[in-house]
Amino acid sequence: DGSFAVFGGRNVADSYFMNDPQANFLDLDLLAAGPVVAELAAVFDRFWNSALAYPVEGLLVAAAAEAAAGPGEALPASAPLPDDAAGRAAAFDAALRSGTVRLGDRQQDWFGRPGMLRQFATGRIALDGGSAQVWADSPEKVRRGAAAGPTVAAQTLALLAGARSAALILSPYFIPGADGVQAMRRLVQERGVTVTLLTNSFGATDEPLAYAGYGRYRLELLRAGARIHELSPTLARDSGRVAYFGDNTIGRLHTKAMAIDRRRLFVGSLNLDPRSAFSNTEIGVVIDSPKLAQQLIGVYRHAAAGGAFTLRLADDGTRIEWVATDWQGHEIVHADEPHDDPWLRLKLRLLQPWVPEELL
Repeated sequence: DGSFAVFGGRNVADSYFMNDPQANFLDLDLLAAGPVVAELAAVFDRFWNSALAYPVEGLLVAAAAEAAAGPGEALPASAPLPDDAAGRAAAFDAALRSGTVRLGDRQQDWFGRPGMLRQFATGRIALDGGSAQVWADSPEKVRRGAAAGPTVAAQTLALLAGARSAALILSPYFIPGADGVQAMRRLVQERGVTVTLLTNSFGATDEPLAYAGYGRYRLELLRAGARIHELSPTLARDSGRVAYFGDNTIGRLHTKAMAIDRRRLFVGSLNLDPRSAFSNTEIGVVIDSPKLAQQLIGVYRHAAAGGAFTLRLADDGTRIEWVATDWQGHEIVHADEPHDDPWLRLKLRLLQPWVPEELL
């Protein structure tokens, strides 16, 4: 209703709301009020009204016609939703009561504040102040070669390049390329910036090809002086410190965010990889707020301490070691990549030469 906006990189599916029985994602959203709400609404309208956006009804009609014309699975039937807002709200409430939709209702969040459902129920929302600016790609970006203006990726990389003391990066898919590695090296070795990355491990990623692209640069990133943590699919779940992923599921990272110099932060849909930079349309908000930046750093520390491997160079400097900490605080060192799958690794080696890095 023009009062609040929610933004981040979360997709709308069970696994992004801790409701999937097999794997769930650690994700991050921000709730905002103020002028940024109108900016975000304008971006939505620009995409909604773009000539590149198609009504889903037309796609469903085409799919139904195709299914009727030949063999194939029929489209699943679903009950139509009411046209009015009150009817839709009633249908949603009924789904909640039926138990088919589960929403988390924490007593407190990581920062000691009441859970969001409780805050909305009381009508008192705890917000922290800061100045914010929306960065969004143009819909025209999907047309290669079209004039699309400054991209979110270019603006975000400029923000990162301007770091003076510390840069924290949370990115589930991270493929820096040779230029990105060199930029990290300059930040660390020439300017003394502490660069820290949290991404997915091999066992946690849902995009093995993208992970293989990241793996090409991992050793050089460590040699450049970057600090790397990889979320473990089982440590994140079993520690209980990161989030409740479910008893028999695996944990994955989907948060896309950065904190620069403990003052500015970026939260949005952008991964630091070629696909986000050149193919996908992305959105994010850059915020000047030391308090919010510190909270994002707290999210990282929770995830890294409770459910991630710390990567380090072996003594010979040519290999990587993955270090975990058990529940008693004992260090466990893996000389080989944890949760490795030899058959999947072989498949990736066969596919990699045929998949251009700019598509990852």
